[in-house]
Amino acid sequence: MDCETFNFGCGIKGTLAGSNKLTIGRGPNGKWTYGLSVAVPLSGYASGLSVFNDPYDSRRESLRRGLEEMIAWHIKENDAKTAPVIKEAKNMLDEIMGRKPKQLSLF
Repeated sequence: MDCETFNFGCGIKGTLAGSNKLTIGRGPNGKWTYGLSVAVPLSGYASGLSVFNDPYDSRRESLRRGLEEMIAWHIKENDAKTAPVIKEAKNMLDEIMGRKPKQLSLF
């Protein structure tokens, strides 16, 4: 199984918000899915990679759906300490959706 893990909000002091991560993986059938671990100071939520999660045809779609769920969860919790997590996730979402230009280098 191919797996990638993305961490968000590392270094936020005095909170569990640094333990936000998104894991995407591809199974033997070629389908992608994601697992999510999100935390704010007073609550949290986690779901690991599983055959019972929704399957996606591409890495990009799986990553997009995971980021959207993480952003929605943090917005619903409405805790000011998790603003960096939301910002990082939105920036990554914009980048994979092509809404954010990438810096090109000449060398």
